[in-house]
Amino acid sequence: PLTWRLAGRMEQLMNRRDRALILGGGVILPLAYVMTVNRLTPLGGQQFGMFGSALLLPAGHFLGLIILWLVVPMQIARWRLAMRASGLGFPKTSWAGWIAVAAAVAFVPLIGWAGITLSFPPFWVNWMENTNVDWEFSNSADSPWRWWLAIGALAIPALWLGVCLCRALMSSSLRLLHHATVARILVKTFPVAMLLIALATMAFKASEKSWFQRDRMTRWNPAKPGWTPYEAEVAAQLRKEMLELLATGDGASN
Repeated sequence: PLTWRLAGRMEQLMNRRDRALILGGGVILPLAYVMTVNRLTPLGGQQFGMFGSALLLPAGHFLGLIILWLVVPMQIARWRLAMRASGLGFPKTSWAGWIAVAAAVAFVPLIGWAGITLSFPPFWVNWMENTNVDWEFSNSADSPWRWWLAIGALAIPALWLGVCLCRALMSSSLRLLHHATVARILVKTFPVAMLLIALATMAFKASEKSWFQRDRMTRWNPAKPGWTPYEAEVAAQLRKEMLELLATGDGASN
């Protein structure tokens, strides 16, 4: 309890600029980055759909967003605390933490690259073939190195988070104050991330509704009976052409 109360006093050293950096650089910027890659670049796999990328996209991008939200705010908080309270023993940010941030940033486009090139290892292809999805993944196991490159980029921040967790549990009382201060800062940061992703869900639903309204190929239309309106239009066109051929044949015979 004493450490937790002291951590609250240390937290008060953070000013509005520090908190804006943590929220902007640690929460808002990762969300904007992941959504930009997913929605505005070919690495989002929008041209394939969910099953076309073997369920890898957009799940891989949202996994990357979670990793960024776990790594980046913590690193920024440590950086600002080292500037505000270095005289109280708060250490500078380690190079390993920034490497973890860089690897988490690199994971987002790498997993998209693996998804759009169908670069999967054999076990992933076998798992997909054993599902009820009727889909063929041609040449998907020819170059799985893109998959392993993305997994390697993911393993770096995951390992760093594990090391930080172990150090927080087994550190000395002085280091415990540092970890508790960062924890108190993150307790107020992560609800903002939850609120943002909840608001983003509303935007996703609006986007889904907009694209569904534009879908003329598979959406049901009572005016064009059939499995799809496209099949009804094809049948109507074939009937028209068949009648024209019959009419031409009758004219020639006369």
